[in-house]
Formats: sequence, structure tokens, C-alpha cells
Amino acid sequence: MELADRVVIMNEGRIEQAGSPQEVYDHPGSPFVHQFLGNTNRSVCKIVSGKAEIDGLVIPIAGKGRMKHGPGILFVRPHDVEIVLPVGSSERNAIIQDVSFAGPLLNLELLHIRWAQTLNAQIHRERWAQLGLQAGDGVVIRLRNVKVFGG
Repeated sequence: MELADRVVIMNEGRIEQAGSPQEVYDHPGSPFVHQFLGNTNRSVCKIVSGKAEIDGLVIPIAGKGRMKHGPGILFVRPHDVEIVLPVGSSERNAIIQDVSFAGPLLNLELLHIRWAQTLNAQIHRERWAQLGLQAGDGVVIRLRNVKVFGG
């Protein structure tokens, strides 16, 4: 990806997607491409009126307002899971289960309270120190750059 000006992602002998490395990474055309290009969180969702719904949580689908109602799959990369301190205990939506150090980044394993699902997040060590968090703490997570595909 670093050396190419164009990449082609193939699956079982057929082309899934072709384009610039940034285009393919930022706008994967299928669940296969999204998962092929690196670590990602995956959740089953329901698509209703151009939004993804998971256990009462509604997430707008950018640029995909014409998606059909029905089952879907939501993807978000660990570096797109934002960690925020909760204002009150009722605001928290995740619990930090595990923290592992990886150089300048920390890899977090989070349990989403409403989904009862584990998500992976990455956070810079400086941000972690600013927040003053540790395993077992409740936090608020916000998902950026969510990709949804019809299931």
C-alpha cells in the first residue's frame, strides 16, 4: 500500500475493488475489502431509513441513504473508536476490559454495555495519560468513519 499508486484487492480469483490505496482503504466496497485491509470491529446491525441500528443505538450511514431496509454489517477500525470520559455513571457505554502497550499506542479491549460485545480501540499513550484511565473503568465511546454494508 505504501509503494503503490493503484491497488487491486482480489478474492478467490475475482477483483473485489481497485483504486488508489487511500481510496480503497477509506471507501472499501465490500466487507471482504474492509476486513482484508486491517484490524476492524464488526457488528451485526439493522438498516432502517438510511441508519444502522444496534440495540437502540442509531448511527447515521454517511452517503448511503438509499440502502435497503434489512440486516446489515457495521465496521469500524480500532483507531476510529474515540474514548471520552463520562460526565456521569449513566453516560458510560463501555467498560475497559484490557489494556496492552504497543509502543506509542495502547490497544484497548472494551465491552460495549448495550451491545454486550467486545470492541477493540487504539489510543495514543499521551491521550491515555490525560484521561487517567485503567482497566475496569467505564468510558464513553464514539464511533467515527463507520462503514455499513447490507447483509
